[in-house]
Amino acid sequence: MLKRTAILFFSRLPQEEVLGKKLTENNKNSFAIWQHLYSQSLAAATKTGFPLILWSEKEQYGKNFAEKITHGISTAFKNGYDNLIVIGSDTPNLSTAHLNFAKNELQSGRQIVAGKDMRGGIYLLALNKSAFSEDIFLKFSWQTNNLFKEICCYGNGFNFSPLSAVLFDINTKADALKSISLFYIKNAFRYLLLNVSCLLQIPEQKKITLKGYPVPVQSNILRGPPSSE
Repeated sequence: MLKRTAILFFSRLPQEEVLGKKLTENNKNSFAIWQHLYSQSLAAATKTGFPLILWSEKEQYGKNFAEKITHGISTAFKNGYDNLIVIGSDTPNLSTAHLNFAKNELQSGRQIVAGKDMRGGIYLLALNKSAFSEDIFLKFSWQTNNLFKEICCYGNGFNFSPLSAVLFDINTKADALKSISLFYIKNAFRYLLLNVSCLLQIPEQKKITLKGYPVPVQSNILRGPPSSE
């Protein structure tokens, strides 16, 4: 029987991201960007057909990011899953193919799979429950440029595999501006950025009205493991 795999979608909702990461001077424009990224990442995860765990700020517990993500991973494993794929919502080019590849690697015997972002952090972490240690994960330098290296070192004690794709993530206004010139950024996201007037400092009279993107109504979906996949 195939090992049971779930996706842990660890991300604040767009309206919360606006408060924590201001991409433009206009909150509506910042919200449009975060909303697009959130919906895009959620769609990629949904297309896999894997059980999906939405872990927003409402479910996150802890004093810092390390405690919050470690608690989320621990909770998912305690609910009976054998494999877990952890993603966020700040990587424009994250695709269903990346998620399916990570699952295949786990089911072929890999215990840890990690995708590196251009800063040295990660955009994806897939692991078997046998490779999870709460004590170690609490000590990782989450949200830093050293995270991928630390996971690689930890992975040396397990059957570890890095993803070949290195992806770009969005955390600041500079990131958003830079991403416009990246030839591999998705056209839909580039078009959105080009239409955000405050981001590009377009004069007031030339501002373009943004169309909204729907925010999923689900809050927390933590299903028990399926009988089979």
